[in-house]
Amino acid sequence: MLQCPAITTVDAYKAAVTARLGLHIVEVINNEVISAATDNTGSTILLHCRVEPSGQLTFTAKTKQ
Repeated sequence: MLQCPAITTVDAYKAAVTARLGLHIVEVINNEVISAATDNTGSTILLHCRVEPSGQLTFTAKTKQ
């Protein structure tokens, strides 16, 4: 969990991770954003983030490894 007062909406989170981290948005379901990236071995990483209006971000990362 991370507290980030500047990111209180799904749109703010999407803008931040695409511009700053280069993640690709896969899907948005209500207040959860699923994004994808590739690690240095070429494996895909899925990053799930639940965005709360308070700025609380909760992450889950999923890989094949």
